[in-house]
Amino acid sequence: MEIPVPPPVRWICDVLRGSGYQAFVVGGGVRDALLGRPVHDWDVATDAPPDAVQRLFPRTVPTGIEFGTVTVIIDSQAVQVTTFRSEGGYRDARHPGWVTFGQRIEDDLKRRDLTVNALAYDPASGRFVDPYGGQADLANRIIRTVGHPVERFQEDALRLMRAVRLAAELGFRLDGRTAAGIRCCAPRLERVSRERVGEEWRRLLAAPDAGRGLMLLYRTRLLPWVLPGAPKLERVAVRRTVAALERLAASGAATKMAAVLYGLSSPEADAALLRSLVYSRQASRQVSHLAQCLRDFRRDAVHSDAALRRFLARVGREHVPPFLELWRAWQPLESHRLGRELDRWAERVLAAGAALSPGELAVDGTDIQQAGGVPPGPQVGALLTRLWEHVLEHPEDNTRDRLLTLIKAWATEQRCSG
Repeated sequence: MEIPVPPPVRWICDVLRGSGYQAFVVGGGVRDALLGRPVHDWDVATDAPPDAVQRLFPRTVPTGIEFGTVTVIIDSQAVQVTTFRSEGGYRDARHPGWVTFGQRIEDDLKRRDLTVNALAYDPASGRFVDPYGGQADLANRIIRTVGHPVERFQEDALRLMRAVRLAAELGFRLDGRTAAGIRCCAPRLERVSRERVGEEWRRLLAAPDAGRGLMLLYRTRLLPWVLPGAPKLERVAVRRTVAALERLAASGAATKMAAVLYGLSSPEADAALLRSLVYSRQASRQVSHLAQCLRDFRRDAVHSDAALRRFLARVGREHVPPFLELWRAWQPLESHRLGRELDRWAERVLAAGAALSPGELAVDGTDIQQAGGVPPGPQVGALLTRLWEHVLEHPEDNTRDRLLTLIKAWATEQRCSG
């Protein structure tokens, strides 16, 4: 089977071969091409030493030259070119203590983590190098380590997380020995930087099968190390959260993270949990806000259009769609009708002209100063807030003419009372 290697990557391989070196595309790019998935990154492996790679190509960046990796830039595309290598003496459960450059692609593939990543392809001949049965594992939809699982995970503990994440992304199952190896080595994840764990976690959540990924983390005993300090990691809470994530398959990763906070965390633990996963401040504010709104929402308390408008104003217009997705995802299966009803109700309320913030009023502070003769200062803000409170109760009044009339009347009222 021929795989569609892009012309810039083929050219890099041609230049290397033309200079007497071997050249293969390797790893995840080969895997995804065989699965018919989009390939975002193509990597090249060669027996050319790093200094030779730098001489052969006009634009290079020594991104990991101590490990044999040089990034070649061609037509604005960056391609990592790495010299065949063996490695060992892993330190800090992540990085190899020594690297030896080699001459055989088979030796290079031997050091890789999973069989589906230990694949090499020669674009010139169409030949695959697959010493560990990666193509068969792709066909059988299995995630399996190269060699003994415990050895692979002890070398690099991030592989624990990567194996589960890839299973979620591809919809594959974990090989039995591989799953047992993850359970055995799970505590080693504590030695991996939280930045790397957070990256893998966000990629897992972005997968359509994120719910299954969460369950795999639970079954392989990784979950307490991925979500340290989460107060609700018992089986019932995890299963409910998995079910919610399954209903959120098409939603964004931020919405899914809010579902995880709602299901497994608490208001007191949210901030620390998000910091441990190295979420940005903006992302942390968004997901914790959504989770807290979901905790606070009580259907029986939203008893009128005005009450719903006030709650949606608290949620914020930009967060209303993900909030409704979350609310539907957490309803019992037999209550999905309530989710559809809330959608229709919210749509009708918003279509009626609801202003969910003072900035959505048909007038602004300048209008208040001009129409009401109000000087700049806190009185302007007070009148804007009063107008917004009025429009929350009477959305039909959110027109410029009606609000200008109210401004004039209220400003006159204030002057008389003063």
